[in-house]
Amino acid sequence: SSGINAEYGAVWQTQINAFYGVIFPGQEEPAFSNYRLWESLGFLASYLIGNNVELSLFMYILVVWLAASFLGYIIIEILEYQRTGHFSIYFCNGGKTVSVEQNE
Repeated sequence: SSGINAEYGAVWQTQINAFYGVIFPGQEEPAFSNYRLWESLGFLASYLIGNNVELSLFMYILVVWLAASFLGYIIIEILEYQRTGHFSIYFCNGGKTVSVEQNE
């Protein structure tokens, strides 16, 4: 179980770093530092809240936060599509990375 969790964590971390590199080209350093700041504040909030509320309320808070994060991701994808004409999502096709581009 811990090995699987470590693999998922490694994949998640890699994908987030790649996502920030695509969304903020040329500004990777401030983007990564901003990401780390908010990640640390999230860990702090989770630590402070986790001991003071019951588990069911904590789970509701996490589900609401997850939904808000997903909505933010969709907004970023829409803005990226409007700015560049393609989404920031990249797929691996036979070892070759290709982006999802607008078909016209």
